[in-house]
Amino acid sequence: MAQEDDMNAAALRKARLDDEENDDPLVLEREAGSSASTKDHTVTFVLAFLVAVFSDLADIFVIGAIPIVGDALDAATGAILAALFLSIGGRRTMKRMIPLIGATLFEFLPFGITDIMPTFTLEVIYTWYMVTKENRAED
Repeated sequence: MAQEDDMNAAALRKARLDDEENDDPLVLEREAGSSASTKDHTVTFVLAFLVAVFSDLADIFVIGAIPIVGDALDAATGAILAALFLSIGGRRTMKRMIPLIGATLFEFLPFGITDIMPTFTLEVIYTWYMVTKENRAED
């Protein structure tokens, strides 16, 4: 019993020493920063997907028939998606913006067919694919 108590006391002393060594705030901040800067942008893409789906559904069922309001919605959607994709950062930011600019300009075409196509949703899926592919290539 006494030997077991000595082992527990030694383990407790070792744990306290380890804890004291890891209390440096700079080390803890660096560790937190490295875990926060992951390449997983799931939240960004979920938000972008929700914005794109909402905009495309509004174009198809409601707002697409109203010329100026539909174009304003498309411009706002393009701006929101641009802000979300710029928040991802990285070296290939402009490469990700080219499909977004193309999708936004396509939505401005005066033909009715552009309002029934889920342009922004397809663009978000394509951008997600590009970012995932980039992250796999870097790893």
